[in-house]
Amino acid sequence: MTAFALTTAALAAIVVLWTLAAVGVGAVDLATRLRAGRVRTPSGLEEADSE
Repeated sequence: MTAFALTTAALAAIVVLWTLAAVGVGAVDLATRLRAGRVRTPSGLEEADSE
């Protein structure tokens, strides 16, 4: 492999890892908010129905 191919592969791997990390953080944040009974809606912070 050439240096260009190695650099491109390394940058692609970094982008993929950052994307996976961002999705993971978002999922944990959403799960935490749902467990706490708070969900963000377009109109603001509202209490979730507990029934």
